[in-house]
Amino acid sequence: MTSTGADVRQLTSSSASYSAPAWFPDGKHILYLSIQEGHSRFFSIDSESRQQQLVADLPERVDRFAVSPDGTQIAFAVWNIWVHDLVTRKNRQLTFDPEVLAYPQWSPDGEFISGDQQHGADTNIMLVPAAGGPVSQLTFDHGNNWSNGWSHDSDKIIFAKRPAGGFWNVWTVSRSTKAQQQLTHYTKLNTGIDTPVISPHGDQLVYEYLETTGNIWMLDLDQAQ
Repeated sequence: MTSTGADVRQLTSSSASYSAPAWFPDGKHILYLSIQEGHSRFFSIDSESRQQQLVADLPERVDRFAVSPDGTQIAFAVWNIWVHDLVTRKNRQLTFDPEVLAYPQWSPDGEFISGDQQHGADTNIMLVPAAGGPVSQLTFDHGNNWSNGWSHDSDKIIFAKRPAGGFWNVWTVSRSTKAQQQLTHYTKLNTGIDTPVISPHGDQLVYEYLETTGNIWMLDLDQAQ
């Protein structure tokens, strides 16, 4: 499908369940995930020829993953963040947190991987070198901080934030200074923000905005019988 919504084409036709498609950097191949028999199987498909290829078979259930900027590695989460090398077919464990560290995202320069770390009721944004090393905590708020991408200078991580007792909004946090900046200013309790992304040119922001509403109904019990 083009950016205008034209030329919609179905690429897979199997009865298996496929999810989470992500482009390789070549703009031609797509990586996607299939959960089969308890395994997480990654496939690559050519968007023109529709030829598919199994690229990784992991013995654990993977929910979120990200392709490295050079297209040679897959970062994925199974309680901690791991990296699968598409050339050597080997896995490396990057984090060793006793709780949950998930939702990996590569920095555009390929040097770092961000993730969300849950400690009790709070979720904060963490950072680990892609080559391995100590984990750094970037946010220290009570509430939810859900990362979803990076700025093109590989310094700012964009995330959805809801402070304890506050409202969902889009924020950024600097990798180098840990300074935060609020980008949206919603003040409704019935709204939610998710999956914020910066456009390829860095001049626009795209995100999911959810607003829930409700109504009160009355039923006459005599008429219901």
